[in-house]
Amino acid sequence: MFIEQYEKLQKENREAQINYFQVRQQLEELQEKMKFFTKESAVDFQELEEALIIVKVTIKIINNNHLYRAFSTLAQSAGHLLLPLPS
Repeated sequence: MFIEQYEKLQKENREAQINYFQVRQQLEELQEKMKFFTKESAVDFQELEEALIIVKVTIKIINNNHLYRAFSTLAQSAGHLLLPLPS
């Protein structure tokens, strides 16, 4: 009974160690990639974030201008449809 439990625990330990080393290797590979991108990249992450903010603001402005034009056109069309009320 104890021998079976001991062998089972040894097997689980080996599997856990294998899993640990695989995850550790993946971590090291990702760290190397990050080092490469941060060293070799001409783009700073802060600059990238600022550029994305500018793009988002520009898109909002464009969308607002389109909405303004659409409402203006709609208002002009509605104004042509309205007839003066007889007095």
